[in-house]
Amino acid sequence: MAFKNEYVPESAYEKYDMKKVCAEHNQPLGRDRHIWFEYWTVDHEKDAFLVKIHSHRDDNFEGFAFSWKGEWMFFDVRPAGHSYDQKRNAIWLRLLIKGFAVPDRIGAQREVVIADLKEALTIRDTPTDTITDRSATVEFVGEQWA
Repeated sequence: MAFKNEYVPESAYEKYDMKKVCAEHNQPLGRDRHIWFEYWTVDHEKDAFLVKIHSHRDDNFEGFAFSWKGEWMFFDVRPAGHSYDQKRNAIWLRLLIKGFAVPDRIGAQREVVIADLKEALTIRDTPTDTITDRSATVEFVGEQWA
């Protein structure tokens, strides 16, 4: 199976403690209210998924959470470019990532985690499922946006 975009089933909120994650990493709308993720980019076989948890008012970036086999990772993403080739029905994205770190507990699988993250980001940020060729350049940057 591969990553795909779908609505988050109600059962997943409890299984992955998503409401707590939202409350801790989201910008409140008002008294005790938060935006819950409606959809995720998920690969059920890998037990991995990506969700957007907030948008930043400055610097044009968005906060994301990536869960890989139960390990949560939080980071910011900023789109830095894209190109669409209508003839080939292909899209290329350039994404900058700030603040991403693989937890020590799964450090031995770092390369696999990063490959899965890149795949999930590529699928998530493709505007339609009808695109047949998707690719992305993902760059990890320091704490300051270039």
